[in-house]
Amino acid sequence: MNYHLAIQDGAQGPFSEQQVQTMLASGTVTPQTLAWREGEKNWQPLSTFGLEAAPAPLVPPALPPPKQSALGMVALVFGIVGLLGWLVVFGVAGVAGLKGYADESFNTFLGLFVLAGLFCNLVMMVLSLVALAGTTRRAVPLAAALLNALELLGVIALMVLGLMMRS
Repeated sequence: MNYHLAIQDGAQGPFSEQQVQTMLASGTVTPQTLAWREGEKNWQPLSTFGLEAAPAPLVPPALPPPKQSALGMVALVFGIVGLLGWLVVFGVAGVAGLKGYADESFNTFLGLFVLAGLFCNLVMMVLSLVALAGTTRRAVPLAAALLNALELLGVIALMVLGLMMRS
């Protein structure tokens, strides 16, 4: 059923029931606004027609933030610990070299440490890349991947340097 409404001292319309309900909900018209529809003799307030404001549209709640990848965090922590470990090893190796303590057993220990570091960095690099592929929050896994890649390049450079020094 269509309605004509008395808006701003003039008749406007026709409006469908849904349009009138929307106008009531927005405050464009009130239940006291005069209306006329086919079959009526006189203008009457909208409230006499049983029209109510349209219900507000349902809005879903906000989505929860995406979860941070635990693998990315683990890889980042191991990357930071690895970096600190490398700083300690370089410090010890530097002091030992300056003081003349670097003998064959010490060099073997350093070589094993470098290989262990290489293995750990490879594992953490794989974890970082898996975490990077499995999350939308990429900052931590990306930082872990970059840190582990940097350490991996450092380990490879040390291995190459060690081989060159033995030749």
